[in-house]
Amino acid sequence: MNTYLSAEMDYLKGNAGPVSISDALSTAGSITSGSYIVSTNNTVSGAVVFAGPTNLSATTGDLSANRGGTGYVFLGATNRWINYDGTNYNLPGTNLLVNGQPSVRGATGAQTLIDAGNVNSGSIANGTTVNAGVTFDKAFTSTPTVVISLQTISGALNQTHLVSVTASSITTSGFTAGFNNQSGGTQTIFASWIALGQG
Repeated sequence: MNTYLSAEMDYLKGNAGPVSISDALSTAGSITSGSYIVSTNNTVSGAVVFAGPTNLSATTGDLSANRGGTGYVFLGATNRWINYDGTNYNLPGTNLLVNGQPSVRGATGAQTLIDAGNVNSGSIANGTTVNAGVTFDKAFTSTPTVVISLQTISGALNQTHLVSVTASSITTSGFTAGFNNQSGGTQTIFASWIALGQG
């Protein structure tokens, strides 16, 4: 270690102010600063503890965590971290909120898929039940959960309680939408559906 760097390290140990290290630094011990360290191309195998603002950058303004293709960033405790394992991003131990709302979680290694759309009965007479096939746009790997609901009807809206819609025969590729008309007249029944499953 040259004289300049040695003096800087002495300053660091006894002063809580900023320190600038212009030479390469390699240490197996820990470095503690009450303010900040400006340093370039240095390697520290021990702990670096910053009481003030910290900026560790591979590129100016970026934070880089690299374990040879994977990376971990620990948040507050050793069991709270975000990482990339080479295939998936992981956030173990707790839930993830997106804009204040819990995110949808799937099985390990699986992707959660959501598909949705509209379907109608066409014109059907009173007392009639008809079916319409629906094909998913998403490629589900297991049978999804399908929720279907009445959207509107072609006749008077005060008759909506006299019609019904159902989802049956659900597979990974689609389902059957059922429409029943008991309104007393011919109707076209419109429905909306959503499918949630693994991809």
